Amino acid sequence: MPCGRCRQLLWEHGGAALLIETPRGVQTMDAVLPQAFGPDDLGIR
Repeated sequence: MPCGRCRQLLWEHGGAALLIETPRGVQTMDAVLPQAFGPDDLGIR
């Protein structure tokens, strides 16, 4: 699994729908990093 910092970068560049392979199988970033903070929260997208 990616570390917390890497998860944040993946979220910022790939978004909630980005697929990532995890020990539990392929999951979306939304499942890997629930309640994430990103550009949408800043109103810049």
